[in-house]
Amino acid sequence: MIIGLDMLMRAAYCRGVLRALQIAISKREGVELMILEKVGRQYRTLERIDGIIGFFGENDRSFLTNPPLPVVNVSSRMYDCPVPVVTDDNIGIGRMAADYLLELGCEEFGFCGRHEHLFAVLREEGFRERLTESNRYAPERYHFFDIPESRVNTDLPELSDWLVSVTKETGVFCVNDELALRVSHLARAAGVSIPRPLSLLGADDDDISVLADGSLLSSIRQDFDRIATKAVDLIIRQIKGEVAPPAVTVVPPLQLITRHSTDITSNVDPHMLRAIHFIREYACKGIHVQDVLANLPMSRRVFETRFKDAFGHSPYEEILKVRFELAKKLLRTEPGATIPQIAEKCGYENSKQFSVMFKKMTGMAPGEYRSVRH
Repeated sequence: MIIGLDMLMRAAYCRGVLRALQIAISKREGVELMILEKVGRQYRTLERIDGIIGFFGENDRSFLTNPPLPVVNVSSRMYDCPVPVVTDDNIGIGRMAADYLLELGCEEFGFCGRHEHLFAVLREEGFRERLTESNRYAPERYHFFDIPESRVNTDLPELSDWLVSVTKETGVFCVNDELALRVSHLARAAGVSIPRPLSLLGADDDDISVLADGSLLSSIRQDFDRIATKAVDLIIRQIKGEVAPPAVTVVPPLQLITRHSTDITSNVDPHMLRAIHFIREYACKGIHVQDVLANLPMSRRVFETRFKDAFGHSPYEEILKVRFELAKKLLRTEPGATIPQIAEKCGYENSKQFSVMFKKMTGMAPGEYRSVRH
């Protein structure tokens, strides 16, 4: 069985999927990969191919409407794709970005994306949706910049003018790392400091961009292994004769990688650094603010004031944040764990109290969150 690949190699997402596909196929006996070549819009040869996994967009719609062999699309650039799609959860990526920038204590928010592709529209939708749920969204504090692929490396006067005006703690999410790198260059030219007052976050965790020019960009990493495994399973089932409707399977993002572009602790008071590290290590052991204070030479009032000045929220809120980040992870990844077991792992002896606080923090009961996010 030979699976043909049609990937846009200049896209970081495609390179990540391709690497994962190579690993996934290496574990299957009797299955090979072949990179397909095109002449114009026509493949050079399909005689030896049993199915195709590709990164397809609107320009490929005529081919996908009546393909000569089974096809799986791993792109989310198309509305109403006529073949099955396995791709990343773009709304989830936007929500993860918003959650993180909210946790940093940002007062204003920017989104740099593009209306020309569905994936970018969905990431902005998730980003704005999560900000709205947090009650931190306001039109005058939200700044959207539409930057088509063709303009990424051109002058962007509207964005540059806005960057010059940034004084408050501002979090900017860019639809991918290539664009985040461009924004970091524009911010540098505008004399805006990163990570304060400008925290900058990208997506795809593209090593070509996130480490370029010493920028050290924070980024959201997709679960390429899971995307590849699901795509391979689906194309093999089709090759064997199973009929697959044109449904979309989305895979949640894997993790957020923190680097200098959002590392607001880089110039923080050493006492506050010690406090936040203590909280992040022991929050799920059931500690309280008083336990953190026991390691510091100051009153509770002074501590809470200095902590909020450093991180934008109280130490109690940091304890809750750490606990419920773990809770959300366990609800997604451990379907067999009971709510009392998860509550205990997050530092709660009383699962009822845990459930009440979880709903207050997320807007959903633990069981509801698990069913929606699983």
